[in-house]
Amino acid sequence: MVTAENVLDSSLLQIDHRDRGTIVTPLQKQFLSATESRPIWDQISKIAHDENCQTLVLDLIHVTFVSSEILGEFIELTRTMKRHSGQLVLCHVCSEIHDVIQLMKLDQVLTVTDNCSDITD
Repeated sequence: MVTAENVLDSSLLQIDHRDRGTIVTPLQKQFLSATESRPIWDQISKIAHDENCQTLVLDLIHVTFVSSEILGEFIELTRTMKRHSGQLVLCHVCSEIHDVIQLMKLDQVLTVTDNCSDITD
């Protein structure tokens, strides 16, 4: 079983700490449920709760599908970051996911951008 402590060894997640934020890149293509992807979400949540992380960027370059449950996880991460004056940014969002975000009017809550490096460099 993969745990939050060894998720980096499992090649499911890349983490890049930079001066102005942290870029987290999930390496799996689909997020069907938070339960199924719990080790990844535990690690991302741990980073979001770090008050030194002012910008958490989720680079979704490899992700082609997210369930509505995962969209809820994005909203919860946004709330967590805002509690300590930080921000969550989604980047490299595929067109299908971006369309769903817009259709559900989540673009009023979630920050989506094309380029991750502009945010953290």
